[in-house]
Amino acid sequence: MKDEILKINALVTEGFLQINAIEQRCLAQCVTLSHILSSKGYTVELLPCEVVGKSKKLIDAERKGMPKSERKIQRLAQSGARQIMIRNEAKPGTAGIDRPLGGHVAMFASKDGQCYFIDPTSFQFQRTKKQNGWLFDCPDCIITKCDPHYLCNTAEFNERFTPSEKKLDGSTFIALNMECGGALYYIQSGIDILMEYRDNPNSSECNNSDLNLERHKSVIEHVNNSLK
Repeated sequence: MKDEILKINALVTEGFLQINAIEQRCLAQCVTLSHILSSKGYTVELLPCEVVGKSKKLIDAERKGMPKSERKIQRLAQSGARQIMIRNEAKPGTAGIDRPLGGHVAMFASKDGQCYFIDPTSFQFQRTKKQNGWLFDCPDCIITKCDPHYLCNTAEFNERFTPSEKKLDGSTFIALNMECGGALYYIQSGIDILMEYRDNPNSSECNNSDLNLERHKSVIEHVNNSLK
C-alpha cells in the first residue's frame, strides 16, 4: 500500500513537470493524488493546515533554554537554529500565483484497515543548501502509518471550520521527527480560500483554482496510462 501510494505520487509529480506546472503546489498535488487513490478504493481526506518545521539545533536550544539576549539569539539563528512556518496569515508570494493558498495541504488515505498520513509535496521544506545557513532534510513525499481516527477527525473538523473560527480544539495535530534530527508539526486549520471554495463550489474562482480536477486532466491521464 505504501509503495503504491509513493509510486502514484511520483507519477503525479512527473505529470505536472511534463506540462511545466509550478512545482510543489500542495493543493494541486493533493487533489490529483486524492482523486486517483479514490478511484482505486481508498478513502481520502485533505488536511488543510499550518506547518512548523524546526531544525535540530533549534530543538536542542529550546530543550536547554533559549538565551535571553537578542545578540545571542541572533548568533544561535545564524548557527542553524531556525524554523519554517507556513500558515494561513502568510503573505502573497512571488511564484506567479494570483491567490496564494496562505497555508499548506496534506492528506490522509485509508484502505483495508490501514491508514496513512501523506504530505506529497514535503520536498518544499528542504533547507540543505549552504547559502540557507541551516539544515532541514525532507523526503520528496512524507508517508507514515497512523490510526484511522485521524482521517475521521480531520473530516469532521473540515466541515466545522468557518471564516471566524479557523482553529478549533480537538482538530488534528501531527508531529513527525525527521532523520536530520529536526521535526515537522502539522496543525489543522481553516484556510480562507478553501473555505470560500467549499461554500461556493460553482464559483468562477473555484473553477479556476487547483481544486478543479478538470485543470489536472492531462496529469491524471498520464498516471492512468503509466499504471496500465
